[in-house]
Amino acid sequence: MNWTHPEFLYKKIIEFQTEYPDFFFTSLDKFCKNQNWNLIPYHNYEKEICEISEDGFCYIDDGEYNIFYNTDKPPTRQRFTISHEIGHIYLNHHSTVEPRLLKYSSKYTGIWEQQANIFAHNVLLPIEYIDNIKHHGIDEISKTFGLSKAMVKVRLAKLNQDKKWFKAIKNF
Repeated sequence: MNWTHPEFLYKKIIEFQTEYPDFFFTSLDKFCKNQNWNLIPYHNYEKEICEISEDGFCYIDDGEYNIFYNTDKPPTRQRFTISHEIGHIYLNHHSTVEPRLLKYSSKYTGIWEQQANIFAHNVLLPIEYIDNIKHHGIDEISKTFGLSKAMVKVRLAKLNQDKKWFKAIKNF
């Protein structure tokens, strides 16, 4: 199956959620350690790293994954960024692009960035929970799941698109 097709993406999300059903409440540090991935913090004053990305990026070197994230960003942003980078790893994006460095940038919207965003939205706030809690409002959802209000708004706005793909895949 073509990795750029939405069916591939949503099948991988279902696979991840099946393998890690409590991911959205898991410590990302612990999760990365369990995967033998390096989680590496950096700060705004580290200009050379920030030139790569102000938020975070992942890099594979000799089969070893390294996820860099900016600790000067709010914890909710760090959580999204790390989950986004986990998406790159789980979706095997490193095998499709050169160099083996993938970074998050709100200015860059390549297919792998879009996929990693959709992946992060779905694993941090799974559909089966949204239907039960969306009446609580954005503030409460944000606090409960440790997510930014902006991320929750985007997640809710794209909910129908995700539901469509999940339903289509489960009906195959």
